[in-house]
Amino acid sequence: MKKYIVTNKENQDVLGKYDTKGEASEAIISECEDTDLTVFDFDCKEVEEKEPSELCPDFAASCKYLGINDEFVFDCGDDHIKAMQSLYMLCVIAQAWNKIDGFVPDWSDGNQWKYYPWFVYKEHAGFVYAHAYRTASNADANVGSRLCFKSSNRARQFGEMFTDLFNDFLLFNK
Repeated sequence: MKKYIVTNKENQDVLGKYDTKGEASEAIISECEDTDLTVFDFDCKEVEEKEPSELCPDFAASCKYLGINDEFVFDCGDDHIKAMQSLYMLCVIAQAWNKIDGFVPDWSDGNQWKYYPWFVYKEHAGFVYAHAYRTASNADANVGSRLCFKSSNRARQFGEMFTDLFNDFLLFNK
């Protein structure tokens, strides 16, 4: 996927990473409004980046990306170990995806949109991915703050890709 990285030419500080050239231009203009800098003080480079689903398609790759051990040691009894392992795996993968996206959920910022996968249990279909919700407008925590993303599309992609892990975590299956 194409991204546009804006840097200050003088000190090489990164102003930001943007999805479109228009967003990058707006960020440069906005930065110039509050400083003595001009648009000529910034550099905008187009780079090709891989999607989180390509870089971290599973738990092991996510651990490697984050530089953490992929062993899970937790003793909570046979009835819950699979659920705890699945939740841990989901959290690690979500952390890696958010790091790739440069997204850090700020729960003190009510204006920052946060999206999480949403599932519905259907009698004949079982536990299925439904869509993504934004948490800034909701007062509940249906999935958990560790499993939120920067966009509805990213939450949808994560939910669809890891439905089996969500099933293992949320459903009581032995």
